[in-house]
Amino acid sequence: MTIEVEIDDSGTVRPMDPTASLPRGRARLVWQPETTLDPVSRAIANAPLDDEPESADERRAVAESKAWLAAHPGQTISHAEIMAEFESMRRSQPSPRPSRMVIADNGLAFFPANGRVLTPEMVKAAQEDEID
Repeated sequence: MTIEVEIDDSGTVRPMDPTASLPRGRARLVWQPETTLDPVSRAIANAPLDDEPESADERRAVAESKAWLAAHPGQTISHAEIMAEFESMRRSQPSPRPSRMVIADNGLAFFPANGRVLTPEMVKAAQEDEID
């Protein structure tokens, strides 16, 4: 794939017809993305369009998002708001099994102290057991 564009005096980039002639003093910029992209980006760029039929749920979700955008022009949702919504959804669903893991204020997960200490001797004994 080759993309040919013209950059006018104001700096605006416009696609060009490869057969069109350029005005005097103008240059044609040719970009071949397949030569500059990493393999994953190249695979994505060359992937076929999604031809799977849209489900009723997908159509409903798209309609809801378009309605929200129409009702809230120019409004954005912050990353923190999205993460808070995910956390709320996670907390509202029952956990399949109790977890001792705790999420700290900084967002990192950890296991709270339970009074037991892992000593170097315990680590050495475990390593020796694995060798035997």
